[in-house]
Amino acid sequence: MTEVRLLSRPQVAERLGVDVRTVRKMIGLGQLPHVRVGDRPMVPEVAVERFIEVAAAASIGTQTALRIFTQIVAALQEAPHVTEEDGT
Repeated sequence: MTEVRLLSRPQVAERLGVDVRTVRKMIGLGQLPHVRVGDRPMVPEVAVERFIEVAAAASIGTQTALRIFTQIVAALQEAPHVTEEDGT
């Protein structure tokens, strides 16, 4: 099983070079996938890395990158999930 590293909102903000409030908005709008640990939203590091890759590869602005990333997240959520028990 692969280890997933979770980042706090301040850590995500630092990586993206934005304010913590912007990260809070991105999470609230569903633009960054997250999980709750207690009452704290935590963002998987891979989600932040993918966001940066999309923005860098396309050389586009933040808002366009957010739209693209939102589409990627939606597609991933619709994909079938693999479980250890049945392999599907």
